[in-house]
Amino acid sequence: MHAPDLTDGASVCDAFARAAGVPTGYFGWNWDALVDSLDDLHDAVTGGVGLLMVVHGADALLGADHLKVFVTMLCLAAAARTAR
Repeated sequence: MHAPDLTDGASVCDAFARAAGVPTGYFGWNWDALVDSLDDLHDAVTGGVGLLMVVHGADALLGADHLKVFVTMLCLAAAARTAR
């Protein structure tokens, strides 16, 4: 994923779904869907090992309004995995 493409929450969800290969009919296109998909993909794609996605040029997101929400959703997905 490239930071200039991640202009808002919808574009983050779109970029994630494309990068992860989530079927378009499956993904809910919102923050909750992002967390759920991360959880689903963790087992289905990696067998529970984990996921890695790189955001190229991430420093461009430092002033973005949606950055805190995006990071919070990633943390929630990680916390859900460790709580099991």
